[in-house]
Amino acid sequence: MRDPSEYSKISWDEAQGGRVGPLPADHVFPSDVALTLKPYTIPLQTEYVALSLCHIAPGESSEMERTKVAEEVYYIAQGRIRFRIGKKDVEAKQHDAVRVPAHVVRALHNDSSEDCWLLVMAAPIDEFLEHYKKAGLM
Repeated sequence: MRDPSEYSKISWDEAQGGRVGPLPADHVFPSDVALTLKPYTIPLQTEYVALSLCHIAPGESSEMERTKVAEEVYYIAQGRIRFRIGKKDVEAKQHDAVRVPAHVVRALHNDSSEDCWLLVMAAPIDEFLEHYKKAGLM
């Protein structure tokens, strides 16, 4: 166990992770290319909040999924992204933040011509540790 007074640091190049997918043929968005996700939770040793950095190139999408108990907040650091949250399409751009409550189905798609970088924060953390392991991201 680390000393809670010590800081932690990780970079994109150091973080483990990879493509999430494959996406099913009946996916809500017209893409078969999944985004790249790197969980920062483990190397930073966060205790309460799951933290991931996502890179979504033009034409890439996320899986259509929902959380059981965790709420998620997506911060768009660069670019534009389209969410499908439940049955609603939500457009977001650089410096926007989008909250998705637990139990709500969601997917993301980059239908722009520029790369999109997202910071994904979620709590409680346990559900995401399980998801990262299943996806082979840690």
